[in-house]
Amino acid sequence: MNTSFLYHELGLKSLRYVGCERHKGRSIVKTESKHRMLCCPKCGGKRLIKNGTRTRDFHCVPIGRRPVSIRVRLQRYKCKECDYDAQEPIPFANGSCGYTHRFASYVLDLLRIGTIKDVAALVCQLGYCQRYTQTPPQTQVLSAYNKGSQAHWHR
Repeated sequence: MNTSFLYHELGLKSLRYVGCERHKGRSIVKTESKHRMLCCPKCGGKRLIKNGTRTRDFHCVPIGRRPVSIRVRLQRYKCKECDYDAQEPIPFANGSCGYTHRFASYVLDLLRIGTIKDVAALVCQLGYCQRYTQTPPQTQVLSAYNKGSQAHWHR
């Protein structure tokens, strides 16, 4: 697996491949950003210093029947001019979502040929609902459908 695979198969244009591991039947692709933040998003200042990193995991489209997670190491920055603390932008996911745009499109495509209950069962069978214990899978898929359909039609 390499950076070209991330770009062409998973739709992740701004990431560099670092490594891959398998854990409990899941492939975890480790990545980092290719680009450095050049200016402060708040004041536009150019005096940014590195301020640690943060690691986030995102659900991605499965490869075969194996679930795939993208683990991104995000650089945090601090502006010396306005004291604003920010992290690198995440172009392939919205806000605090735990899944990529391509995964949302995958679920929407499944909903065209199956019911919400069927899609929820498939998504959970693939291992994407393991960390959610409070919310039933049908509610999760419906929520993703509502968010995805709004994002899909407003691009």
